[in-house]
Amino acid sequence: MYYKNEGFTNKEAKLFWKAVEEHEPRLSALQAVSGRIGVKGAKWLCKAIKAMPTIDEVNLNTNPLGDKAVALLAETLKDCPNITKLNLSTTSMGDQGMKALALAMSNKYAL
Repeated sequence: MYYKNEGFTNKEAKLFWKAVEEHEPRLSALQAVSGRIGVKGAKWLCKAIKAMPTIDEVNLNTNPLGDKAVALLAETLKDCPNITKLNLSTTSMGDQGMKALALAMSNKYAL
């Protein structure tokens, strides 16, 4: 199953988490692109992503995530071994977000 939403907001991220919590969907991909997801929305999406063991792709491009939200997602990746595709292009990610993501990925794929 696949979920795509363009224009996702922080409020919709919370509603998405509530739906995941209640229905436990078997999603393989989440695409919430071209939206307005910031730190608040990222917190809800991280909860939802952790609750979906079958998810292997997350696309959040063109959202104003910033470093704090990317750091939250990086922490989430540590608990989600099936995620092999992650798109965070055009998310206002700076050096701190990139460092958090690099650290999470290096721990995830350490030999």
